[in-house]
Amino acid sequence: MRHSTTTHHPKRQEGFSLVVAMLFLLLISLLSVAAIRGVTMQERMAGNTQDWNLAFQAAEAALRDAETDIRTTGRVLGIEGFTANCGDGLCLPSTDGTSVWKADDSWQGNNSVTYGAMTATTAFPGVNRQPRYKIEALGKVGASSLAISGYGGGSPAHYAYRVTAVGFGNILDSAGNPATKVFTQSVFTN
Repeated sequence: MRHSTTTHHPKRQEGFSLVVAMLFLLLISLLSVAAIRGVTMQERMAGNTQDWNLAFQAAEAALRDAETDIRTTGRVLGIEGFTANCGDGLCLPSTDGTSVWKADDSWQGNNSVTYGAMTATTAFPGVNRQPRYKIEALGKVGASSLAISGYGGGSPAHYAYRVTAVGFGNILDSAGNPATKVFTQSVFTN
């Protein structure tokens, strides 16, 4: 009798579990990257919203500062001192119908007033650039299209002014300018 010996060869590895593990690792990595991008986007949106709110509050503060300027400083009496080029932030309405507050996008120099410059109000905190305003003389209130109840007839002359203010946020763009600008406007009578 012949004895036959059988040799047992170990079963060859197929690598199936390695492929499955690599696919799971890839899937987990993709989910992690997507979650990080989502969190980063939400953080940016929250920062931009906060910057817009700061700029809005600064613009509203500039409106109140301009109204204080009109009421108390004595430099705004009727329409004397107002010019077509907005000297010292006092503007006459344009003759061609364009808004004077849109005519100069820079809002620098003496064509607008820095917050607190005329009223000695302390600087607005937390912004990259202080808010500014322009005062546009609209004319006498009374028997015109600007008539306001109670200001007609024998009453003393009241003047209407359009106050436009711009507030800046704290975030800077790549050129070093405030990335957020908010404009507010009101009509004020004195």
